[in-house]
Amino acid sequence: MTTTQKLNVFTDGSMIATSDDRVTVHYSIGAAWHIANTTVSFQCGVVDFLLSTRAELMAIMTVLLAIPMNRTVMINTDSQAAIQGIQAIMTTTCLRSIYKLANNALLGIIKQLITAKNITAVFNKVKGHSNDSGNDKADSLAKEASLNVKNGSLGIVTLDGELGYNMNYGINWKGHLVEGNLRKFNCLVSNGLSDSNWSLGSIWDDPRWNNTWTNPSKEQDYEWSIWWSLLRSLNHFNCRSFKTHRLFAFIVKISHYLLPTIDKLHLRSSKYNALSCPAC
Repeated sequence: MTTTQKLNVFTDGSMIATSDDRVTVHYSIGAAWHIANTTVSFQCGVVDFLLSTRAELMAIMTVLLAIPMNRTVMINTDSQAAIQGIQAIMTTTCLRSIYKLANNALLGIIKQLITAKNITAVFNKVKGHSNDSGNDKADSLAKEASLNVKNGSLGIVTLDGELGYNMNYGINWKGHLVEGNLRKFNCLVSNGLSDSNWSLGSIWDDPRWNNTWTNPSKEQDYEWSIWWSLLRSLNHFNCRSFKTHRLFAFIVKISHYLLPTIDKLHLRSSKYNALSCPAC
């Protein structure tokens, strides 16, 4: 292979989910690439904010790390989201816009590598599972990588606080770098905490709910067909306005004893113990 020869690289990422029980789910993500018409290939594991696009970007980043300077490379990937993310960061210098991008630190490193190594990178979208031999091989390597990550026999590539092109600060949450829109991330965490507090609250210890979903004899006490007929009778089950949405929410809550009445607030948290009925 000459120093002027254009490299043709196929990349892919893979994510598998396994569960130890009915509650705990573990995700293993692998990234891989290979150079067409050669025996050169690479595999690694991916951590932090486990998304398929992140695996694709990690594969692309390791390609750019491995190839020499001043080279032309065509990177073939089946992830349109990865290509659009790279195009977005390559065409802007506005930090405000960069910090709104998902996987912004990883994208920043990709831009930094392309710029510093003077690489001419061409990104080509290939259709997944289309009998393309190059893409099929990359897919096979990525799946093998994710299985090896699960077994603990493959190394993990981490950013170690690296932020990339012109990014001068990063936000950490529980030791993990937040790579995305901070407002959306804050909403996601806040809503998650609220939902978990509600789902784990003592309201579910109410005798009316205890074993409702696991006890077949108790399930027969509920005439679900009548309940569904009631919902269908409301605007033909089409939620096309906030008014209808609020009505649906009210019916669901009142039929499941979930309206925030004072007795329910007492069950939800001890903070409401001193709250009394205004009409009493």
